[in-house]
Amino acid sequence: MKIIINNHFILYRIIGNDLHPRHKKGQSRENLKFVLENEAELENCEKKWVVNRIIDRDEEKEIIELLQHHNQQFIHLPFLEDEYRKIGWDTDCLPKPGYLASKDFESLNSEIRKRVIAATYRLKNNYVMNINGARNAALRDGKSRGKWILPWDGNCFITQTAWKQICTDVLSSSDIKYFTVPMTRVIDNAQLLTDEFIPNPVEEPQIIFRNDSLEEFNEQFCYGRRDKVELFWRLGIQGKWDNWKDDPWDQNRGLKSAEANQFGAGGWVARMYSGMEKLEKDSKKSFKQRGLARIDAIISTIRHLDTMVSRRKNSSDLLTYQSEVLNKERNNYQNGEQLPPVERLINDAKEALTRGPYSVTDKSTLPPSGLIHDYWHPAPYWWPNPKKKDGLPYIWKDGQRVPGTKLYEPESDKYDRTRIQRVFDDSITLALACFFTGDKKYAEHGASIFHQFFINQETRMSPHLKYAQVRMGHKKNTGTSRGIIELKDMYFYLDAVRILYSAGAIAQESLNSFKEWLSNYLDWLIQSPQGKEERKALNNHGIYYDIQVAAIADFLHDESLLFETLVRAQSRIATHITSDGLQPEEQKRQTSAHYCFYNMQGWIYMAQIASRWGTNLWSYEAPNGASLIKGIQWLFSQIGEKWPFKQIDDFNLDRYLPIWFSIPQSSITLPTAAHFPKSKYLVNPRFFADEGVRPYWNLGLNDFSDSNAVEKKTSDIQFSLKKNLNNIEEYFRISTFNEENKQKPEIAFAISLKSKTVSHDWEKVQKNLALTLRSLFSNTDQNFRVIIAGHEKPNIEELNNIRVTWVPVKFPPPKSSRGFVSDKYRKRKAIGAYLRKSGFSGYFMPLDADDWIHYRFVEYIRSLPISDAFILNKGFMVNVFQNEAWVRDLFYKGCGSSAVFYFSNENFPKTTKSDVKKSPFNNVIKSHVKVPEYVKNHTMIDLPFVTWVLAHGDNVSMIKGKKDNRISAKHYNSVGEKLADWFYHFFKIKE
Repeated sequence: MKIIINNHFILYRIIGNDLHPRHKKGQSRENLKFVLENEAELENCEKKWVVNRIIDRDEEKEIIELLQHHNQQFIHLPFLEDEYRKIGWDTDCLPKPGYLASKDFESLNSEIRKRVIAATYRLKNNYVMNINGARNAALRDGKSRGKWILPWDGNCFITQTAWKQICTDVLSSSDIKYFTVPMTRVIDNAQLLTDEFIPNPVEEPQIIFRNDSLEEFNEQFCYGRRDKVELFWRLGIQGKWDNWKDDPWDQNRGLKSAEANQFGAGGWVARMYSGMEKLEKDSKKSFKQRGLARIDAIISTIRHLDTMVSRRKNSSDLLTYQSEVLNKERNNYQNGEQLPPVERLINDAKEALTRGPYSVTDKSTLPPSGLIHDYWHPAPYWWPNPKKKDGLPYIWKDGQRVPGTKLYEPESDKYDRTRIQRVFDDSITLALACFFTGDKKYAEHGASIFHQFFINQETRMSPHLKYAQVRMGHKKNTGTSRGIIELKDMYFYLDAVRILYSAGAIAQESLNSFKEWLSNYLDWLIQSPQGKEERKALNNHGIYYDIQVAAIADFLHDESLLFETLVRAQSRIATHITSDGLQPEEQKRQTSAHYCFYNMQGWIYMAQIASRWGTNLWSYEAPNGASLIKGIQWLFSQIGEKWPFKQIDDFNLDRYLPIWFSIPQSSITLPTAAHFPKSKYLVNPRFFADEGVRPYWNLGLNDFSDSNAVEKKTSDIQFSLKKNLNNIEEYFRISTFNEENKQKPEIAFAISLKSKTVSHDWEKVQKNLALTLRSLFSNTDQNFRVIIAGHEKPNIEELNNIRVTWVPVKFPPPKSSRGFVSDKYRKRKAIGAYLRKSGFSGYFMPLDADDWIHYRFVEYIRSLPISDAFILNKGFMVNVFQNEAWVRDLFYKGCGSSAVFYFSNENFPKTTKSDVKKSPFNNVIKSHVKVPEYVKNHTMIDLPFVTWVLAHGDNVSMIKGKKDNRISAKHYNSVGEKLADWFYHFFKIKE
C-alpha cells in the first residue's frame, strides 16, 4: 500500500464517451491532449485518469496511447458488449403501469416526453456513461493514496493560479471533509494559457473529498439527471439546484447525510470547450439548450449502441421467421426428410395459385367516404338498434358478429377484411413455398398479389384504416381505433415481401414504392385519432398495435421508433397481466379463453421481435409482480381444468401447442412434456386467422422443447465455456495497466482443510487440494500467498511451494458432517490470526480446497480500483462424475470461493476465540450468499475466474447425503458441455 502523505492531493479526471450533439466527436481526446501538453505540474498533487467505458474502440485506443505516451497513470474501465446486452429498460420508474401508452404521457409536450424516454434508459445509461461509477472508482482508489481526493470530470483544466487558490482554501480549513470547486466555462481552450484570463466560476462545482469522508456518489443516478447534484442535496450544498423540481419518474433523493454541512468552497476550475459553442454561454437559454442536447445525445447514443450490439444486423433479413432455422429445414426437406408442415405448405400454395390477386376495388359496397380505394369494414359486434327506424344508435353484442364480418363467409366479399387476410396468408404461403421448392411460379403469384394490392395505382389500397370497423352514426361514420387490429398480420407479411424480393420476384423500384406506402401508413398509424386511441388500449389491441409499429419501423430502418415501441411494450406488461398471471381485460369477454390465448400469442410475437433487437421481454417482471412468464404459467395451469371464465363458443385446445413450442421453458414451471407431441413438426401448422397464430408457425421457429430445438440450443452454446474464457482474454486485450498496479495489495488465499477423520476419501482430499494449488501457482501475477489451516498435514509436493504456509490447528475436528461449517469458519479465524501476527494487510479470499482459480485472477483483482469486497457473479461449475461443465450466473449464491475482501491488519482476529462480530472479518464467517448485503462498498465481477468442482467423491454435500453427483447444467438453466482435456489444461492443473 502506498503511504499517505499529509495533505497529499490525488486528482482523477474521468474520460468518457463523446455524446453528439452535446459534444463534438473526438472532443474528449482533444481536451486530454490539451491538458497533457499545457497543464503544469501541480504542487503536492498526483494526477491520474479514468478511461471510462468508451464505446468507440479506435477512440479508446488513441486515448490510451496518448496517456501512455505521456507516462500517465490511469484506471481502465472497459465497455464490454456482453455485459451491456444483459441490461434492460427501466420502465419501473414510470408513474404507473402502461404509462407510455397512456393519455397522461400523450398529453406531455415533446421536451418532457424525451425526459421520460431518457429515464427509461437509466440502467443502460448507468453502464455506458458510468458517471458515478467511475467517480466512485476514483474516490475509492484515491483514499488509499492521499488525504484529498478529486474525482473530477475529464474536461477540467487547472491553471497554476487556480491550483494555488484551491490549496490555500482547502489547507486553511483542513478540518472540513468536503470542498466545492465551482467551474468556469471557456469557448476557446487557448484562453487558459494567457495571464489575462479572468474566470467567471458560476457553473456546477466539482467536489474534493477528504480521505475519511463517508459519502460517495449515488450510482442509481445517471448521467444527465442530477448525477452530481444528488450528492449536493445530501451534503446540504446550496445552489440553484435547490429550486429544481423532480419529475415523477426521477430517482428518489437520498436522505440528508450525517456529514451534511461539513463543506467549504475552494478556488475554481476551468471547464474546457465541448466543441459546441452555442451551448457554452452562461445564460438560461444556453443552460436549457445544453440540457436538451444532453438528453438527445443520451437517447441517440443508447439507440445506436442497441442497434450495434443487437442480433438484427440487416433489416432485409427475416424478422419473425428465423432465417437460419428455415435454411436448415429447407436443406433437410430437399435431402428427403419428411417435414409435415412443408408438405402442408406446398399443398396450400398450390391452392393459393388458384386465388387472387386481390384489390380493395373488388368489394361490392362502398365505404362512407365513397372512395373505392379506402379500406372498408363495419364494426363486427355493433348491430343496428331494432327499436329504432334508422337503427341508431347501434348496440353492442359481444361475441356475436354482424353478417359479412366473419372471415371467409360469403357475405364478407362486401367488405375488405377477408380480402386483406387473403393477401397476408396467401403471400406468406407462396413465398415460403418458393423458398422450400425453388419453384418461381409461387413467387411470381405472390408478387402479383403484392403489386395489385399495394403498388398499382388503379387497384391499390389507400394507406390508412379510416373506415375500418365503422359504427354507423358514430364519429361521422369513421372507423374506430379497434379497426387497426385488422392489419395486425402485417408483421409476417413483411417477411413474405423480403422472401419475394430475395427471389427476384419484386423489383427494387416496386419495393421502394411499397416502402413509401408503408411510410404513409405508419404516419397515419401514429398521428391519426384512431392510431392515438389504439396506442392507449389496455387489452390485446394495445400489443397488436405495437407489433404493427415495431415490424414496420424495422422494415423502414427507423430504429428510433422501433426502440420507443419496444420500451412501450414492456411498460404494458403490468396492464395486461396480474401478479397471478391473470389477464383481466381479456377475461371480461364473452369468449374469454379465445382472447386470453389471442393476447398471449401477440405477446409471444412481440417478444420474438424484441429479442432480435436485444430486448428480453421474458425476463422482465413489473413492480407488481406481473410478467409474461406468469401469464404463460396461469394458462398452462388450466390444462385439464374447466375454464373458469365465460366462453360462449367452443375453444380449440390445440392453441396451447404454438405457445408450448415458442416459450423459454427453462424459465417457467410448466406441465410435463407428456401433455404435448415430442416435435413441433407433428402439430398442425395452420390455425384460423382470428386465433392470432402466424401461418406455418412451426417453420422457422427457434423453439425450446423438441429434439431439434435441443440440438440447436446445444449447438449455439457449444462454445460457451471457451467464449466465457475468451471474454477474460478480451478484457486484458483491451485494458492497459501500468506500474502503479504493483502497489496494489497482495492477496492471501485462505483454505480451511477438512480433517482426515471426517473425510470420505483422504486420498481424494489431498489430490483435490493439489489441483487447487496448481491452479493458483500458474497465476501471471505472483503477488499472493496461500495459507492452509488444518488438522492433518497432507502429503503432497505442492505444500513445499514457497507461497504456501501450513497453519496447524489445535482444536478438535468435528465429529460428523454437521460440524463442517463451524470447523471451516474456525479455521478461517486461525488463518486470520496468523496473518495478523505476520503484519499482513491486503486482500483475503476464502477458497475451498477443491476449487480452481483462473491463471489471470490475481492480475485481474490487482488491476481494479480497491474495493471492500469483490464478489464473483459468474463462474464455472464442473461435475467430474458426469464429466460435464457449464457456466452459472449468481455464482456467489452457490460457491464458497466467490468473494475477495480487503482487510487492514487490525481487522484480523487475534486468536480463533476472538469475537469478530464488530469487525469486517465477521463477513468471512457468515454465509457467502449474503455478502452483497453485508459489504456496502463491493464490486461485482461478471467474468468466470473460479471453477466450482462437484462430485469428485469427497464434497461436503455428498457426505451430507445431497448426492451432488446428480447435479447438472439443466438445474441451473444452462447447457452443459463435455469436460474435455482442454479445460483442465486451460486451468493448468494437468500433470
